[in-house]
Amino acid sequence: YWVDETDDKIKPYFLVGGGPELFVTLMLLWLIFVVKLGPNLMADRKPFVLRKTLMIYNLMLVVINVYFAYTAAKWLDYGFKPWFDGLPARNQWSDKAVAELPDKIIYFYTKLIDLFDTIFFVLRKKSNQITFLHPYLWWKRYITRIQLLQFVIYGVAILIGLYYGLQTDYPIALQWLVIWQPFIFFYMFYRFYGNSYNKNKVQ
Repeated sequence: YWVDETDDKIKPYFLVGGGPELFVTLMLLWLIFVVKLGPNLMADRKPFVLRKTLMIYNLMLVVINVYFAYTAAKWLDYGFKPWFDGLPARNQWSDKAVAELPDKIIYFYTKLIDLFDTIFFVLRKKSNQITFLHPYLWWKRYITRIQLLQFVIYGVAILIGLYYGLQTDYPIALQWLVIWQPFIFFYMFYRFYGNSYNKNKVQ
C-alpha cells in the first residue's frame, strides 16, 4: 500500500520513497536512546556542557526555519494557492512541481535534525525536562500563546485542505490521519500552558 500510494516523484529519495520500515526503525532507536540507553550511559558521568554546540544548533534551526518559511510562502503563492486553487494533482510533473520537490524533501530531513534537541537534554542530564512538550523559560509563555494561534490557523488550513483533498485521488486514510495533528498539538500546548503558567499565578 505504502509503495503503491507514494508519489512517483519521491520514490528515489531516502526514507520517503519506500516503505516505512527504515523510518520507523530510526524513530525507535531514537526513542530507546532518549528514554533508556542515554540516561543509563550518563548515570555515572558528568553532564556535558555543550554551550557552543547548542548555540550553533539553535542558530542553524533559526536559519532553517526562516528559509523554509520564505520558501513555503513562495511556493504557495503567499497563501493564495491552497485557499483558492485547491490541491495539485498527484504525480504532477509540471516544472513547478519538480522544482519545489527538493525543498520539500530537505524540509522533511530537517525534522530529523529536531530530534537532536532531546538528545542534548540527555547528554546534559536534563532528562527530567523531556516531555511531549519541553518546558519553556518564563518569558516563553508568550511564544506558547503564539504557537496556540499558529495551531488554530493550521487547523483551519488543514480543514480547507481536506475539503479540496476529498475531491482528488489523494489517499483518504492519510488525509484523515493528518487532519488530527493541529488539534492534538493545540490540546497539548493548551494543557501545558495551563499547567505551567496558570498554576504559577495561583501560587
